Amino acid sequence: VRGLQLKVESLFSGGVFTLTGPAQFLGIGSTAIVYSLNKVQADTASAPERVAVKISINNLQRLRSLSVFDRQELLDKTPERFVSSEGAVRNLLPGVTPETALEHGILLPLDICRVTNLPSGFRAGPDYKMFPRVALFPVLTCDLFLVGRSRLSRAAKLHLTRQLVVSVAWLHRHGVAHNDLKLENVFLSEEGKAVIGDFGFAAEVGTSTKLRSTPAFLDPQTAEEYLQRKTETVVTEERDAWALGTIIFVIWCGSYPFFSFEEAVLPPAVLWQNVVFMSKTTRPAPPLQHCKGMPSPVKALITGFLQWNSDDRRRPRDVVEGFLAATASEPATSSATAAEGSVRPRASRSQ
Repeated sequence: VRGLQLKVESLFSGGVFTLTGPAQFLGIGSTAIVYSLNKVQADTASAPERVAVKISINNLQRLRSLSVFDRQELLDKTPERFVSSEGAVRNLLPGVTPETALEHGILLPLDICRVTNLPSGFRAGPDYKMFPRVALFPVLTCDLFLVGRSRLSRAAKLHLTRQLVVSVAWLHRHGVAHNDLKLENVFLSEEGKAVIGDFGFAAEVGTSTKLRSTPAFLDPQTAEEYLQRKTETVVTEERDAWALGTIIFVIWCGSYPFFSFEEAVLPPAVLWQNVVFMSKTTRPAPPLQHCKGMPSPVKALITGFLQWNSDDRRRPRDVVEGFLAATASEPATSSATAAEGSVRPRASRSQ
């Protein structure tokens, strides 16, 4: 879309600029659609900057069961909920700039803006409404879902593993838990740097927050809370540790540790019941014997993260230094996206 021009005003600084095409589609989720666009500063001669633009949307199909009043109320609140969700992590990390966070593998919004020439509730096809709020991010190449089952080299797998443990440990040291770590929320740059994004569920460790998650990466304690129909949960590092262990297992083994990719898309309640049942009965160890070429320190890392009892579960910030030291002599490449097969651009499972 070469003729696209969105006039925007920063909610952080009040500055105004324009987002222009050509637009490249990067992905779509339940609350946003993402394009790569040019950011053009007003009244300056500076060159356009390519950014990922996350545009607020709402899926109308998901609102069908609501009354007309409730549906309209939800739609009216969508823009500010988007701003609150996208900006939450910057509030949780005061004084940390997006540039500093990116150095540690954490993706913060560069800016959150109001679109001044887009009407609220603009209809985008039959299923979506678009809202005049956007969040800007650096442009990344793909998400880990697209490469998690690829035939990555041993060095690339180790490089990804080291980066992810370091990033989550850094986040936890700042008192913040991600609360929704999964393959789709880990993005890769062209240089192979892994970056954790999508912090809409992030919260301060030790506080109470709304119970939200992705079932396939959920620890047994939180799964049981869902089955008990609880709506609130206490934010813990151990929940992130279980999800991180699952991600690392997929990187090395090409499957989930305790169920198949086909089972991962079963109704959430079925997955919760299965993981809670295992936690109270057999408590199987991760099947590491099926994972070729895995170094012993990675085996210990996964085993520590995937402990069924949360009190026994290792936390990333407690093991990161030892893990880095134990793998220091192992070859690891920064070309983490280089697999024996090709890697596609980021697609609709992203963000």
